[in-house]
Amino acid sequence: NIKNPLSKAAQAARDLQARQRLCLSGTPLENHLGELWSLFHFLLPGWLGDVKSFNADYRVPIEKRGSEVRLQHLNGRIKPF
Repeated sequence: NIKNPLSKAAQAARDLQARQRLCLSGTPLENHLGELWSLFHFLLPGWLGDVKSFNADYRVPIEKRGSEVRLQHLNGRIKPF
């Protein structure tokens, strides 16, 4: 329900006040990397930058250009999680 960051469900989830947050997803990369960004935006706001910088730094280079360097960098950012 929060893979689309513009959905009302995602916006409401981000507004929740909690000491801990958890996401479960079987397919965070099935459609596009924007879904991954949305999950992390809920879990750790700012960890992957804002949506504009994430798209420029990761989504476009990886999805459109097949950049292995950017994919490795993104994997390094999310590997601990």
